Amino acid sequence: DPVATLAFLFTGGRLGCLDAADLDDSGAVDISDPIYGLAFSFLGGPPPAVPFPACGADRGADLFGCDEPPDCR
Repeated sequence: DPVATLAFLFTGGRLGCLDAADLDDSGAVDISDPIYGLAFSFLGGPPPAVPFPACGADRGADLFGCDEPPDCR
């Protein structure tokens, strides 16, 4: 969610899963992630990294984790 990521970056908002906020799978959560998500949603940009479009854990090598794992029901 780009809005939640922006709140995290600029107002100290809370994210339950930093791994999910790293949409471009760069290994960092920064301003490029909400821009990436908005470009995908509204401008036909590239999709988020795997496991998108499925629900599940990121198997990348970054050190992020999730305080609140995704609900994959």
